[in-house]
Amino acid sequence: MIRRAPTLKIVLALLTVIIALGSAASIKAYPPFVTFPASAPDSGIEPVAATASQAAPKDTPEPAAAPGKAVPYLQILIYHEIGAGPNGLYVAVQNFEEQMKYLYDNGYTGITLAEGRALLEGRGNAPAGQPVVLTFDDAYRSFIDHAYPVLSKYGFKATVFVIADYTGDPNYLSWEQIADIASHGMEIGSHSRTHTLLPTLESARLNEEIAGSKAVLEQYLGQPVSSFCYPCGAYDQTVIDAVRQAGYQQAVTVKYGWATTQSPALEIPRIRISRYLTHDKFAEMFPPQSRPSSAQQ
Repeated sequence: MIRRAPTLKIVLALLTVIIALGSAASIKAYPPFVTFPASAPDSGIEPVAATASQAAPKDTPEPAAAPGKAVPYLQILIYHEIGAGPNGLYVAVQNFEEQMKYLYDNGYTGITLAEGRALLEGRGNAPAGQPVVLTFDDAYRSFIDHAYPVLSKYGFKATVFVIADYTGDPNYLSWEQIADIASHGMEIGSHSRTHTLLPTLESARLNEEIAGSKAVLEQYLGQPVSSFCYPCGAYDQTVIDAVRQAGYQQAVTVKYGWATTQSPALEIPRIRISRYLTHDKFAEMFPPQSRPSSAQQ
């Protein structure tokens, strides 16, 4: 039986030390790219999502929503907890509802990470409306309590990254809940077995965290798991190689940025959505788009 990882506070503290020694360890764990307001109590940990000035790559056309046509870039959003909480990992229920409603009302459609990567590679059909990838790290119970009903209301999909050995714990989704959301269009990805710092592990343990978590998820779900999320955003070339060898098709980081056709499949950047992001700033990230009518789809 694999022992559980340290608490989130301990993990984050260890990550800070590792980042400081990054030149020696060659770990690609990225610091905040946008700073908090001065009043934020955890400003050294959680970055605020992009403002309008950071919203789109320069000289890049708008993503096309035509069926079968590739998109040049995508926004991939990171959420953790939906609800009230002590730090930036939480997004209030009302704020999340307003954000999803804004996306829908302004011509956007939430899709999974696997679908997003397919669009960047020119495979598959784009959805009605401009695609935006929605990801939820850690598979907290708040996803099914607060996020899933809102996503379903607007016909949005998302990718939920599961920590395999945490399933069924009080604050996390159960296997039954994970199977249920998967059967209703949500993608299930792996977030390792115990949410430990992967670059610090020896080979056998690293394989268990990456390939082992994939095997566990596939056993319970009865379907392939193709997406991976690096715990704490920490990885190096050895970790990337292990993710590739395990058979994952795409993996996401916490490095800030838009995903483009040039993004490495196993080092895809994302944009973190924080509790400190105002609705106006969120709206600046997503200029209104026209949603095709049913006759055009």
